[in-house]
Amino acid sequence: RRLSGGGDVLRGFRVGYASGDVLAAGSVEVRTPLGSPLNLARLGVSVFFDTATVYDVGRRLRDQTFDRGVGAGVWLSAAVFRLNLSVARGIGRGTRVNVGTSLVF
Repeated sequence: RRLSGGGDVLRGFRVGYASGDVLAAGSVEVRTPLGSPLNLARLGVSVFFDTATVYDVGRRLRDQTFDRGVGAGVWLSAAVFRLNLSVARGIGRGTRVNVGTSLVF
């Protein structure tokens, strides 16, 4: 089953907020670094809009209701390590904080 919610799919909603056989999702994010691109570590800010829906096989996408989340965050990237912190508002659902890390090879 596909899961909707959380920092990977729909910020502003808890992980596993909804589940189904099919996941349709989209995200628009604008990221802006602060400071010089020549620095080893880079700090930046972002704003985003996420939308997603999940549904079972046999149903039509056009009949589904899409959930939406909006928010802003800060990020830090140093060599191969990245840290993201964002605050998102799930429209009609409340506000959540998302923290994520990753290694980039």
